[in-house]
Amino acid sequence: MSDVSQTLQLPSLESAIALSGSKEVNLAFFSRHTGTQVVLRGQSLDIRGQEKAVKRWVVVH
Repeated sequence: MSDVSQTLQLPSLESAIALSGSKEVNLAFFSRHTGTQVVLRGQSLDIRGQEKAVKRWVVVH
């Protein structure tokens, strides 16, 4: 199965900060438990991984 990527636009910078957590611990947690790579740039959340794992992020979003 090949990797896919998706970018989610968060509604505000405050929501991006809240989602990422202190030192991005929340993003690391979700990444570890979904098997994805996650990068937050401003209000854009870039997710890369196997299709099923990326879809889990979209559902949570």
